[in-house]
Order: sequence, then structure tokens, then C-alpha cells
Amino acid sequence: MKLTHVLFASGFGVCSVLAEAAACQAPATLPKPTPAAAVGDAVAGAADKDGIPVTTVSTLSSTVSVEAMVLPYRVARRTFGKEVASRYAVVSLTVSNRDPRQGVILQSIFLDYSRWLFSGLFAGLTRGGDVPQEQWQTQTKPSQVASAEVRTVRTDFQDAQAWSARNFLIHIATAVGATAGALAFSTASDLFAPSVAAFNGNVVPALGIIWPDNSQAQLNLLNDIGFRTNHVIPAKSADIVIAFFPLERFLTPTLEKIYRDAPAAFFNPSELLFEDESGAARHGFLWTKSGDPIHELMKDIDRMGIIKPERCLTTSTTTAQCALANSVRRYERAYAILKAKAASTPKNQQPPNPCTTITSSSDSESLQPAAGGKTEPTDSLSAEDCLNVDLLNRISLNRIRVLVGGIMTVDVSTIPASIASVQIANGNLPSTWAKGSSISGTLTGSFLSGGAIAVEVSSPKAASSPFTAVQVDTTAASDSRLPFTATIGGSSIASGTDLLFTVMKTALDKSVTTSSPYSYIVDTGYTLSMGDEPWSAGSSIQGAITGAGLKGAKVTSVTSESGVPPPGSLLATVTASSETSLRFTVSVSQDVPPGTNVDLALSVKQSDGSAVVLTYTVP
Repeated sequence: MKLTHVLFASGFGVCSVLAEAAACQAPATLPKPTPAAAVGDAVAGAADKDGIPVTTVSTLSSTVSVEAMVLPYRVARRTFGKEVASRYAVVSLTVSNRDPRQGVILQSIFLDYSRWLFSGLFAGLTRGGDVPQEQWQTQTKPSQVASAEVRTVRTDFQDAQAWSARNFLIHIATAVGATAGALAFSTASDLFAPSVAAFNGNVVPALGIIWPDNSQAQLNLLNDIGFRTNHVIPAKSADIVIAFFPLERFLTPTLEKIYRDAPAAFFNPSELLFEDESGAARHGFLWTKSGDPIHELMKDIDRMGIIKPERCLTTSTTTAQCALANSVRRYERAYAILKAKAASTPKNQQPPNPCTTITSSSDSESLQPAAGGKTEPTDSLSAEDCLNVDLLNRISLNRIRVLVGGIMTVDVSTIPASIASVQIANGNLPSTWAKGSSISGTLTGSFLSGGAIAVEVSSPKAASSPFTAVQVDTTAASDSRLPFTATIGGSSIASGTDLLFTVMKTALDKSVTTSSPYSYIVDTGYTLSMGDEPWSAGSSIQGAITGAGLKGAKVTSVTSESGVPPPGSLLATVTASSETSLRFTVSVSQDVPPGTNVDLALSVKQSDGSAVVLTYTVP
């Protein structure tokens, strides 16, 4: 069985994003490695050459994949130093994100050894072990070991490096030279002081050259590619991440020694069948026969009676190693027979399992005792054989899964912006909307980052934008806020004009998204002011109107309520006009009683096409 890595059991809280992610399954060409990946080329090369490969499965998206290598002890020691290699299982993961739009944020990497033989979790006995908790609480799982974060590993590394054999020797040599220099005054020899100077100036530096310190390079590599939370893998990119799992958390000293010295014994335990007492010397290992961890492990299995000893086909002694070899041989023979019988079954059917034919423990009695009480090997598969094969299967570290947790994030430029409001500074003043004026405002909403603002007139309909330029203040902009400045274009903007604001964003793939338009109605109002003198026959009343778009405007009519005075008795003459003001004179032909409401109609039109009408009460 292969060691399976389950990737990213998570999602993104926008339905449209999930749908979009499902549609982006086509492979994309990966760009050049990121700087961290470039720094990790040495690790990748070592992993490809000496590492133990691991296959992976992604349950999130077919555009994201993870390839993993377990770095053997000697590779990890050469790359990250003795302290790190001795304390951690080092796993190199290459995360490839082929999605053209979504990025990946790595949040956690951890081991799950619940299916491992030595997990300490026994089926049927561990259910219901969770402690009751409240809705706002969560808890760890007993079969999971989280990867140490790079900051923790780095602290471990730096502390140990100060006491490494190399640095300790240099420290001793430096201390000896310093002490000798301090004692130079106590001797009359003319050669003592020059000898001390030569020792300090030549011997000590020579020791550093002979035994170089590569800890800084190892520390830099840890900083560059060691796992840290919220590590980002951009869209259409790949990166190398190194995970560190504390060995003391899930391996006892004996198993830890086997993992360091002969990791294949755990990843391919069936190879234990081919090890004998001289195997260590024959393969050039440095340990002695008594220190061979594989040999010691097999002796412990025999001593503890974990496996019932059996005689091999051509030997006279009974050993647990022979029992394992015979069980594998009988299992493979039974499997071959079942496979031949099932040759006509559909291809998607599960492979046959010979152990399903073992119906009771009595089948294990198929081994018949021979003369002398020794058990003779047979060709019949027994329940004991199935237990032995299952033992080899479950002792493998391939039963341990490496889980990588995180989320998929989307290039926000692919999500249309949403405008919630538009605020214009001094938007209620006519002078703000006069021709050539500079205005400032702020759009609020969501997904606004990187957006450009466009404005057009909806009513009254105009052929071009009322602004000659709209500039976004990128230094103050955010995902929820877009400050901007603009200049009024060819003509003033009248009160009641309906302005449509939209935000356009360009994604990495050059696609453009446009927000729904937001309607902003200019409301400056018009202010009417006139003198306080009585409206008697023959008088002339001075008046003024302030607002927007008054250049060339006229007072088309002046009427009063109830026909008093009669129509035609009031006449207004424009004396001056500009974009924001209109001055006029009302000639009164008949007395107008105090309290009479007088309506002045202007040639300026509102957004609905009706004339602007202002009312004045005669004092």
C-alpha cells in the first residue's frame, strides 16, 4: 500500500468561487520556480536521488497536487544538520498549483498514524474517547502529529549549533589561546609570546578552514523552505515545503534507531525476510553485529514469541523469520490462484483477497507437526499466515498518512466589485459641480482592490463621461474602499443629474470584470434670495439664484397664487448669469399683498425634463 497524502479538506465561502474552481481543471503550464523553490533545488535533488518517494491524492482540486519525499537520516543531516535530523522526520513536499486563478494557502501539515500497527489505537476500543466540548471549542486527535513550525525548528537548530563538536573544538582552541596570551607576562621565554600569537593567528583559523561551519547555509535553507503557517502558493506556480515531525512523539528509541539507520525496514518491512546476522557487514554498514538494529529486532521477535517459529524449506532450524517468509510465499501463491480464477471479472472490481477464504481459526491447523515436533511448511494458506502478512502490512510506515490542510483563495480581480455607496465631498454645493471643478469622493463596497472607476450620465443621457479624469488613490485604497478625485468636464453638472458609477478590474489572465452600476443623483438644490422691500406697483425687486448649470438660463415666468396680482403684472429680466448664479430684476406693475407666494420658473430642466420652479413668499 502507498502512503497517501490527503490535501486540503476545506473550501472558500463564496458559491461562485466554488463553481469557478470546479470549472478550472485544465492543466496549465507552470512558471519558473519561486525564489524559495530555487533555494530548495539542492534539497529536491537530494530527495530525488536518495529519498523515499510517496504518492499523493488531492481531494480538493485536480489542479493542485503534492509530491512528497521522506529524506533519510543521512540526507537530512547533511542538509539541515545533526540536531534536526536526529530529532525530526524530515519530509520534502513539492506543492504544484496549476489552477489559473486560485492560490493555495498552506495552514497545517500533520501525520495521521491511526492505521499504523504501533499507533496504540485499537479498533473497537477507542470510539467515544473524545472529551465533551462546547460549540466554540475544538480538540486534537490522538493519532495525529503536527509538523513543527519552522520558527520552532530554527530555535532548536541554533541552540544545538552552539554546542556542536566543531564549534566546541573551535571554542576550546580560542579559549586556550586567550588564556595563554594572558600568561605571557609570567614567563621569561622570548619564544612564548610569538608562539601564542602564531597559535591564535594561524592555528585557530586553520582549524576553522579544515572543519568549515555550514550552519549559516543550513539556517538560510530552513528559513526559505521550512514549513510556516499561511505559506502561499500562487496560481500557476509551485513551491517546495519541508515538514518536520518530532520522532519522539511516535517512535520509541529502538524503533527510532531503526528509522535512522535502516528506514527501508519500516517502509518495506518484507525486506526483513532477507536480513541475516551477517547482513550488516555485507552491506558495508558501520555498526557491529550486536548493534545491527535489524538483527536485534528479529531476535526480539523470536524472544517474545510474537510470531510462531517455523522451519524454512531448506533449513533445519525454526525461526520467526522463516515463518514470515513461508506466510508470504503461501499468501502470494493463494493470491495468484484467485487472480487466475477472477480473470474474467470486470476490471474495476477489487483485487481478490485470499484471506477471505479463511473462515475460522481452525484453518490455522493446516500446518502438520513433523518428526521431532518441528513444524513443517505446507502450501495451504492459514489464518496464521494471514496474521503474519497483515503484521508486515501494518508495521509499514506507508500506513501513516501525511495530511496537508489549507484553503484555496481566488484572484479577487476575477470577482466583480460591489459598490455599496458613493460619497462626494461638498456634493450639496453648486460650486462643486461647476465646469472645471475638481471633486473628491469615496466608493465603499467589497472586492474593490485594483479597480478603476468609470462614470457616465444616465439622465439626462449624455454621449460622454461628465469627468475628464478619474484617479484612484491607490495608497489609501483597500478591498472595501476606493478614494478618488475627478475633474468636471465640458459643462457643469446640474442638480438632478443621475451619475452611474462602475468599477472595472483586470485579472491576471487579462479578463475584465465590471461591477453593477451605482446610481448617484446630484442634488445641489437652488437657492433663491430677494430684497425685503414691499412689492408695490412700479417697484423693481432685485433677486439672485445660486445653483449649477445656470449659464445662459432665463426666468421664463413669474406667477402668484390665486391670480393675485393678475398674470402679466410681474416681469423678470436677467441682468447677469454664470455657471453657478443667476441675477435678475422683477418689475411689479400692480401691488402684491404681503404673504403671497410667487413662483419663478427657470429655463433649467430637471432630470425628468420638467422646469425648475422656485417659490418666494412676499414679505
